[in-house]
Amino acid sequence: MMMQYGNIYVASVCLEANAEQAALALREAEEYPGPSLIIAYAPCIAHGIRAGISAEAEEAKRAIKAGYHILYRYV
Repeated sequence: MMMQYGNIYVASVCLEANAEQAALALREAEEYPGPSLIIAYAPCIAHGIRAGISAEAEEAKRAIKAGYHILYRYV
């Protein structure tokens, strides 16, 4: 919805799945001359990860691969 305004930086990131993309999005958002919005996916055991918190990174990668959470940057 925010991308419809046209003058806002919007990014969707997941640190566990792609740390480089997340760092780039944070840097771009900070440098953007207008408002910025970053949507971050962070799975936790409250989301039903049965393998425990140690499986968080693998769960994040599966969520991205399955399309549950999409990584993007929009200027």
